[in-house]
Amino acid sequence: MSFASSISLKEIINENYLNSLDLSAEKKACINIDQIEWSAGKEHYRLLAYITEMFNNIKILDIGTRYGESAICLSRNKSNKIITYDISNQCVNMTPELFKINNIEFRHKDFRDDSEVKDASIIFLDVDPHDGYKEKEMYEFIKANNFKGILIVDDIILNEGMKQFWASIEKRKEDITSLGHWSGTGVVYFD
Repeated sequence: MSFASSISLKEIINENYLNSLDLSAEKKACINIDQIEWSAGKEHYRLLAYITEMFNNIKILDIGTRYGESAICLSRNKSNKIITYDISNQCVNMTPELFKINNIEFRHKDFRDDSEVKDASIIFLDVDPHDGYKEKEMYEFIKANNFKGILIVDDIILNEGMKQFWASIEKRKEDITSLGHWSGTGVVYFD
């Protein structure tokens, strides 16, 4: 049985619980401090913090570091290891507190140049320019490398390119936008 077998995040996540999460510790490490506490369905940070609480001692890949908010929320459960990737070094836009979080490792390169995909249980995909083409390439790479876990995709309804990308996925998937980001949050299960 794989990590993603028989899981349905939509069925087990409670929106009221998400909105009651105290993210004050995560807020201290963020540049965009207001967004971190926005409600489920408006921003995805509460969802990411909750998901990491559901699993212990796993490896999570955060594809698209940007300012680090997603990595911060994914690092909430200190038993998990977060590897965050960004091809452009945006460290100048991050708080010093972010670099003190012991279970986050920063890598300034394309995650496809690494061997971590096979060992990850969760991958969070949120890369610019959100056109659906880059996401499709990365999805195909993840699939070709025998990933067995949960892929969380941001911005699945942001524009036509992202909608087409989401529609093209044939694996078991769920639209959990009501629990995530207003621009769309999807989950793909690699059983």
